[in-house]
Amino acid sequence: MMSMSHERLSEIEGWASQWGTLPHGMACEVLSALRDARRTLATVEHQLALAHQAIGLATTCVPSMVLDPDHPIEMMQRVCQHLAERENREIDLGRAITGWIAANNALKQRLAEVEARDR
Repeated sequence: MMSMSHERLSEIEGWASQWGTLPHGMACEVLSALRDARRTLATVEHQLALAHQAIGLATTCVPSMVLDPDHPIEMMQRVCQHLAERENREIDLGRAITGWIAANNALKQRLAEVEARDR
């Protein structure tokens, strides 16, 4: 499928407006289709710009990442990998803290038992 640019659409519109030999209804249909194509192209360009902004924003989660606009999928895969690794580190840290709290509570309990026995 050929990519259509605004310049190319303008060029085709220029040709279409000079097609005096076409029946009037056909020329109008061509021009209408070109206007629709221009609106569609503008919508797609806007959506692409939003996607680029979203990718740029997501990459801020990985401070060491270098932006590579030619490989947005790979960039997002790296962001996801980084976030998954960070989440796993946080889970491991949470487990360690839970273990330390349990050990601290057990030591407090044991100390209270020893102090009660020595009284």
